[in-house]
Amino acid sequence: MSADTVVPGAGNPQALNRYAFVLNNPVKYTDPTGHFAWVPVLALAGAAVGAGIYIGTSLASGRTMNVADGLIAAGVGAAGGALIGTGIGFGAGIGMFAAIGAGTGVLSGQVGYSLTAGTDYNSTEMAVTAGINGVAGAVSGAVGAPMSPLTPGAAAVAQIGISAAAGAGQYAATETLRGRGDQLRPETVGAAAAVAAVTGYLDVKLAPSLVSNHLLSATGMRNPLNSAFYRALGAEVAISTIRPALVGAMSQQPSNTFIETMDDLVPDR
Repeated sequence: MSADTVVPGAGNPQALNRYAFVLNNPVKYTDPTGHFAWVPVLALAGAAVGAGIYIGTSLASGRTMNVADGLIAAGVGAAGGALIGTGIGFGAGIGMFAAIGAGTGVLSGQVGYSLTAGTDYNSTEMAVTAGINGVAGAVSGAVGAPMSPLTPGAAAVAQIGISAAAGAGQYAATETLRGRGDQLRPETVGAAAAVAAVTGYLDVKLAPSLVSNHLLSATGMRNPLNSAFYRALGAEVAISTIRPALVGAMSQQPSNTFIETMDDLVPDR
């Protein structure tokens, strides 16, 4: 038996005993690392973010709020937060990168959809968008992990491809849910994939696993009081939000709009 390497909450007397397990409440909490009850805490934080985004975007767009949509938004946010907490509990391995990637993907998908849906907001569409981006985040996180068998260059190419596939999937799913599946064309799905590929490139360049790399650092190892962790988490979610937001904006018009626009831009021969 060894003492915890950090005091996870100096303001909580239960946390001062570094030999205690999950604040002396093993029935309620789990803590694979022995450091902090990450899953319930981050699940609650995610629920607050999800509910806050729903309320904020509803007020900004003027749409009518209802309890059911609010609870679903909170639930999706909680799932994203719990996935991030689960990843922290895995320890320094591919599982950590995959779970944290899944959690940031869920949250960024939810935020991106909510920012662009406006009065067309639909909880099913939001949850599907969050799910698609969560799966993409998990695969991308595993591929880009430092212990991945891929070279950094190959991992970057794979992550851009994953982003493109997620963008195409999100666009096609949203159009189908809105009853416009029969209007899908290769050009429009390809346009969504191209937009997502560009945002995937930006993601690889600007946010190369900010959270995970911070956790692997000597000062960041699972210390919940380290504000740099939360800054890294916020930055990664914010950057990852670009793809679902742009692809979501493409779904606010009929599928042939972009093709018609491109036809207008090409001069008659």
